[in-house]
Amino acid sequence: MYEWLKRSSEGTSNEERNASEGSSNKILDECAPKKSKVYHFHQEWELDYFFTMVKEKCCCLICNTSLAMPKKGNLERHFNTMHSKYQTDFPPNSEIRKSKLQALKSQLKVQENMFSGPIEQSVG
Repeated sequence: MYEWLKRSSEGTSNEERNASEGSSNKILDECAPKKSKVYHFHQEWELDYFFTMVKEKCCCLICNTSLAMPKKGNLERHFNTMHSKYQTDFPPNSEIRKSKLQALKSQLKVQENMFSGPIEQSVG
């Protein structure tokens, strides 16, 4: 029933099998591990998708949701699915959109200062 298994093991000794397995391990050891990709946030995405960087994470200025990976596709998907009305209410490259962006950024600064202010006062 298992004759094919017996035949394959009959022709090779344990030392030959270990030697052949060792050579494949050497090849794996020589391969360098994959480098992880590094993504960088681009400033023009603030105006395009209402996102900004807060402590190495992308933060949506509209709903304060953070995305771990600052990739254009992730930001675009979030903006188009969650905030599609902003595309029509605030047309791209318009002054209304720029003023809304500044208002949202100042609102975020106020929130950050609210949390960091008491800590700085208690230390001082």
